[in-house]
Amino acid sequence: MRARAVAALTRLEFWRMLRNPVLLVAVGYGAWEQWSSQTTAVMMDWGAVVDSMIDNAPYAAAGAFLAAFFPGSRERRYGADSALPLSPRLRLAALLAAAVAVGALALVPTGVLAARPWSEAEIAGVLDPAALAIPPGVGAAAAAGGVAVGMWFPSWALPALLIAVVPVYRLTWALAIELPAVPGRTMVEGVFLVGWEMLMPTGSYSPGLWSMVPGHLGFLALLASVGCGLALIRAERRRSRARLAAVAATALFTTGALGTYTLIERMETRVRDTLLGGEWTAAVGPVPDRVCEELILEYCGYATYESWFPVWQRAAEPVAAALPERVRADLPTVQQSTYAGETTVGHDAQMLENGVAYTPAAWETDAEWARTGLAEAIALAAVGAPERLQREECTLDGQARHPVALWLIVQGADDEKASLEEYLSLSLTRPSARDVATALALLERPDGAVSEALARNWEELVDPATPVERAGALLGVEVAPRHMAEASDMAGRSWFAFEEGGEADAWVMTEAVPESGSELEVELIRPASCT
Repeated sequence: MRARAVAALTRLEFWRMLRNPVLLVAVGYGAWEQWSSQTTAVMMDWGAVVDSMIDNAPYAAAGAFLAAFFPGSRERRYGADSALPLSPRLRLAALLAAAVAVGALALVPTGVLAARPWSEAEIAGVLDPAALAIPPGVGAAAAAGGVAVGMWFPSWALPALLIAVVPVYRLTWALAIELPAVPGRTMVEGVFLVGWEMLMPTGSYSPGLWSMVPGHLGFLALLASVGCGLALIRAERRRSRARLAAVAATALFTTGALGTYTLIERMETRVRDTLLGGEWTAAVGPVPDRVCEELILEYCGYATYESWFPVWQRAAEPVAAALPERVRADLPTVQQSTYAGETTVGHDAQMLENGVAYTPAAWETDAEWARTGLAEAIALAAVGAPERLQREECTLDGQARHPVALWLIVQGADDEKASLEEYLSLSLTRPSARDVATALALLERPDGAVSEALARNWEELVDPATPVERAGALLGVEVAPRHMAEASDMAGRSWFAFEEGGEADAWVMTEAVPESGSELEVELIRPASCT
């Protein structure tokens, strides 16, 4: 009889909380955030999918916390001794079981949306199925905490404050960076970040750092147990063995949660250090096999990521195809940079290193920057530019190989001239107008004719001693005044641009930093010519 009563009460509390308007709004908003942040243009692996689930978990988890707070507050205020044939301990157990179930269920919609079941794009990588339990675990822990807070602080002032403050904070954060500071904003941010860190301490799981999953799930289970223990302590209104047992168990759970949190932090640091050291071990996650495919260039990645190869090839193969055959053997291998931290921190993923062109870990198939980055690495390697060409170290400006590299970079673009303009706009230096004008003249000539000219005069064109003025004759193009005018306009749109003919060797920008009142000085040095 008692078991049936507990089950019936659990069902009742479950449906009550599940119909709570605050929970429904929070779940709906979390689903909307998940949907609006989704794009089929980004190539995804399972680690990134799990990260996306976790990133959007706080919205539904906050709703679960509030939905569980109200019945916890009700139990603390009124109880139900005369209405139900159950002890306070059993009533609270039914309430906690229902809250944990509702919290876990509330995270299902965002998890389903994160997996993008409607998309035909293949998700790369290997999934640890246990990782899918992390978002529901976040919701369950939040709901258990909601019951505990309701039991200890039954006033509705807290949920009213949260319901009022969070939307205002989100609106202020989303609308304007220039708005004046909102009173209490720092406190709200601090509370939000503490809650985030408590529920999600592991950092990123992408591309497949599954070794931290057991620790994360254990941590969430301990947090939920702490919430249940605190609620049970408050439910026992007399000093009794049951209350002492609840206190002891809660202290044990709290100690375990703190210990697990410390262990996860150390594990995350160890995993990152291992990856940045260029290693991938079983302690990080399942070690994937490397696979390669060769067209004009060789493309290497990891097993289950083969669906990404055609995207890289659409960016790199047109560049390689435009080059003389005798040059292609020396072109770099295109290699996935998702694993093993091959590139040094602080450098772009597309940089060349030891004859390898690394792809960015996050690639948007409809973004020109991704295609341009890989094409740039192939083009710079082809013309003999230094690996990891840094603008402050040296420049190709004024050399015949510079317009050749610019022409190569935009091969394969849907709109070559627009692609060139976008590429130049991101330069830290203002390129030579003559270089850009020569590249524009090349774009007006048939690709086949340019490739034939490259094959005839390649060695002279890529010689650092050959000036850009010689490039027109070697490539069979004439740089007209309209090319120079268009090039001057295009080259002047760089974010940070040197003035041509200036006397200073350096350009200094001084800008006030609003929060500190100090000035930020950025110095860009005019680079020397590459040799």
